[in-house]
Amino acid sequence: AGGVLVPLTDKLLVIDAVKSLGLKVILAARGSLGTINHTLLSIEAIQKRGLEVAGVVFLDPGEIQTSRELLEENMEAVKQFSGITVAGVIGHIRDFSDPGRDYMSVLDTMFHF
Repeated sequence: AGGVLVPLTDKLLVIDAVKSLGLKVILAARGSLGTINHTLLSIEAIQKRGLEVAGVVFLDPGEIQTSRELLEENMEAVKQFSGITVAGVIGHIRDFSDPGRDYMSVLDTMFHF
């Protein structure tokens, strides 16, 4: 959807729609440079509206070539400063009938939020 503060209509943000549904939030965060600030700001905005962040999943589509080391540092920083569970990283999925072990591991973690 592009972010929690993205307008859906001229009066409704994504975060407002989520709140109206009474859902917990699993935040999808980009894995590249700048994500710590962006992710922590998103978590703050979600919590400020009284919503629960159940967890964070990092996305690495592979286009930016983020190193695994940077991804790990980003995930650890978000977990440290937010106290929110970080499920892991999901890379680009070419075949949804066989998404791969990494995806299934993250999915398993998300179901336990």
